[in-house]
Amino acid sequence: MALTGPRNTTELKPVTRQFTAAGIIYSGGLVAIKTTDGTAVAASDSADLKVVGRADNNAVSNGTINTECGCFLFENDDTNGFTDGDIGATAYVKDDETVCTVAGSSNSIVAGTVFKIEDDSVWIIIK
Repeated sequence: MALTGPRNTTELKPVTRQFTAAGIIYSGGLVAIKTTDGTAVAASDSADLKVVGRADNNAVSNGTINTECGCFLFENDDTNGFTDGDIGATAYVKDDETVCTVAGSSNSIVAGTVFKIEDDSVWIIIK
């Protein structure tokens, strides 16, 4: 049934999530979960990973890691990097601090969407 008046709609802002870390994850790095068991690892160009955000707390080894979604600045790959014409393109993981075009990625792990290019860095939107 359509609304006939105001509605107080509950909101969940998808900014912070927690995962169990399986290995060392450094603050500020891209974080991925293993699709096989849901544990968090430092993002890399490895099979069966899905980026879930940027680490927002201190280095973690086999504990709980907090991740954030949003728009973050990462390194642009020297060999397969983005240019201003790539705004809106998909960015792929090279490692936990570097993104690249699909040409430089063997497993094509998506980091996010290119928002802005800045010198040797790329602003990436991570959902």
